[in-house]
This record gives sequence, structure tokens and C-alpha cells, in this order.
Amino acid sequence: MFKTSKLLLVFILLSLVSLTADIVYEGSRSIGGSYLESINAPPESAAIASFGDFIGYATRFIAGLIASLYSSSNLLWLFTITGYLAILSLPILAFTNNWKIVVILYLVERIGKGMRTPARDTILADVTEGVKRGRAFGIHELFDQIGALTGPVIVALCITISGYRLAYTVLFIPALIAISLVITARNLYPSIKSIEITRRRLNLEKMSRKYWLYTLSMIFLSLGYIHWFIISYFLKKWSILLDHEIALAYTIAMGIDAALALPVGYLYDRFRLKSLYLAPLTALFIPLLLSISSSSRIIPYLMASLWGIVMAIYEVNMRVAVADLVEPSVRALAYGLYGLIYGVFWAIGGFILTYLINISIVSTIIYVTVVETASITTLYYLNKR
Repeated sequence: MFKTSKLLLVFILLSLVSLTADIVYEGSRSIGGSYLESINAPPESAAIASFGDFIGYATRFIAGLIASLYSSSNLLWLFTITGYLAILSLPILAFTNNWKIVVILYLVERIGKGMRTPARDTILADVTEGVKRGRAFGIHELFDQIGALTGPVIVALCITISGYRLAYTVLFIPALIAISLVITARNLYPSIKSIEITRRRLNLEKMSRKYWLYTLSMIFLSLGYIHWFIISYFLKKWSILLDHEIALAYTIAMGIDAALALPVGYLYDRFRLKSLYLAPLTALFIPLLLSISSSSRIIPYLMASLWGIVMAIYEVNMRVAVADLVEPSVRALAYGLYGLIYGVFWAIGGFILTYLINISIVSTIIYVTVVETASITTLYYLNKR
């Protein structure tokens, strides 16, 4: 149970912020690759756009580092609010068909997400102190994924009615709601109890060996987890799905993510780090399904479902694991550093996978099998400690 009704209200507000922000982000991401292809962008543009996740994760590290050095509630809220302001870059896509500008606007949003995520997760960890975190973060993720599910549906309907411009323009509404809600949350809970308002020296020794081993296992996972930008680009390029069908496939992925948010949170509370095995085991099958996606109309949607399973575990269990593996005083830094490392290797994996898919899908399957097996092996040693 939450200690006070105010903490519960702040938790709900932050969950609603994630819901409305994800309508914007996931709605735009569901068609990002297909939109790039529709404006005759080169294949590399999808990889560059997916590289935005690396930039976002790098920003997470910088934001987490600063938040740990200058443990200020005002700074945490500044990062959180400024980060959510960046989602306005996505509706602006309605006014350009220059692929370079499109990519830049996607990158701006990723920088904003990188800025807000360590701060927001630190605030969430503070608000949920004394509550079972797996379940609390699972509830937050459920809100998040309701938005992630709604966004692609709205976008798909708008594309069917009038095309990409209407789809992006409509996203202004949830973006402005998200910004209003996060400002309200800050006004209700301006002081973060678990941090000190003084500058302190960093102490990496407070990050356990388990934290580093955990991060290594997630590096291998990220190297083989195909970014949706890349998947949607090739679904469009190979004429497997129409534009609105690609958005609907992503809706299915987000629906699976939403449906599993609470169950995987319960799994974490019950099995702790052992629950993470599900991520690399599932990621193994995504390139295999991509390779046969033209053989049946069902296959692309099944592939999207598996993609959503991995994302559910990432959004809930992987975030909770970081909070549990380090001391509270270095949580912001731990989130940021983990995000940086994960983002670097997800970006590297994105370029590798784009190259391999272009030349040989069999090579892609072999590559993913190797790196995901390495992730499983590392998780085994982590759970043995």
C-alpha cells in the first residue's frame, strides 16, 4: 500500500503522463519506418532513426550522472518536465516530408526521453517506497502500454482517413495533455524524499557486481533485438503489409506489452532475476518469423506479438532490477549508465541487423541466435551468484 494518498495520486498522475506521452511516441513510431520509405528515404535512414535510441540512452547517462552529482528535487523535475516537452517534436512531423528533418525530429524526441527517464524512474522509486516494486512498476507500465496501444490505433485510423499528415497532427492533443499532467505532479510532490539536496561524490562501488553482470546480459540481448523501425521498414519495402496494417501490427505488439505488464511484474516479485530469461528466449524467434513473414498474413502479427513480449519484460522487469541491484543513493546514475550501455549496443545491433537483413536473412538468424544465447548464459551465471 502507498504510505499516503498524495503518493498514490502522484503515482497515478505519472502513470497518466506515460499513457498520454506514449500515445504520441508509440503512435508515431508505429509508422516511422513506413513513413520514411513512403518519402523515398534510403534504407540507412531507418537505422539512423533507430540510432536515436542510442542518443536517448546516452542522454539518460548524462542526466543520471548530473542527477547523482547534484541530488536536487528541482533538477529531477526539471529533467522530467523538459523531457516531456520534447514529445512536441513528433506532431511537427505533419509539416515536413524531408527525410533528414524527419529523422532529426525523431532524434529530438529520443533526447527528451533520455533526459526524463532516469529522473522519472527515480521519482517513481521514491513514490513506491514500501510497495512491492514489481507490481507498482507493472501498473505504471500498464498505463504506459494503454497509451502505446491507443496511439497506433489512432494513427492507423487517421492514415486510412486522410494519410500521414492528419495522423501526426492529431498527436498534438495527447502531447499537450502529458505536459500539463507532469507539471501538476511536480506541484503536488516537489520534494523527492530519497535524495539529499547536497552535492556528493560518486561511488561506483555502490553498484554491485550483480549489476554489472546484469548489464552484460542485457548488452547481448540488445545486440539481437531488432528495432521496430527496422522491422516496419522491411515490412513496407518487401510489400508484406500496407501502411495501416504495419501500424496495426505495432498495435498488437503494444497490446501484448500492455496485457503482460502486470503478469511480468508479478513474475519479478516471485522469481526475481530469473524472470528475465523470457526476454532473450523470445527475441530468438523474431528474425525467424521476419524471414517467413511473406508466407502467411498471420506471421507478421505473430512476430509483432513476440516483439511486444520482449518489450514488456524490458519496460517492467529490467527497470525494477536496476532499482534492486544498487543502493538508493546511486539509482539515478545506475539507470542512466545502464541506459547508455544498453542504447549503445542496441544501436550497434541495429546497424548490424540492417546490414545482415539486406544481404542474408539466414545470416541474421544465426547472428541473433549467437547473441541471445550469450545473454541467456550470462543470466544463468547471474542467477547462480
